[in-house]
Amino acid sequence: MSENHTRIDLDLPPPFPEHTQLPESDDTFVKNFQEHPQCLILTDSLGPVLEKLHPDGNYTIGQDCGIYWRETEPPEQGAQAPDWFYVPNFLTPTPYSLLTTP
Repeated sequence: MSENHTRIDLDLPPPFPEHTQLPESDDTFVKNFQEHPQCLILTDSLGPVLEKLHPDGNYTIGQDCGIYWRETEPPEQGAQAPDWFYVPNFLTPTPYSLLTTP
């Protein structure tokens, strides 16, 4: 019994660059000197609420980290660096998962 196969060619975009291929800084400075203390107050005040929402500890809070959300040229224009952000269901990395390859 022979099978008929139909080949479908998909025109897929190239894969998004991984973290080792994206810039990690853009030489800009903090525009608001109160930004850091405000983030600490927000984190400290929400800590008990987040611990109740995530008793397993699977969440993270970040500050001033570039989040690449679209591909642009230059790559820095596709990133946002919010003063404070919360990511639910974030698995805590192990020491080995933080290692990168050259």
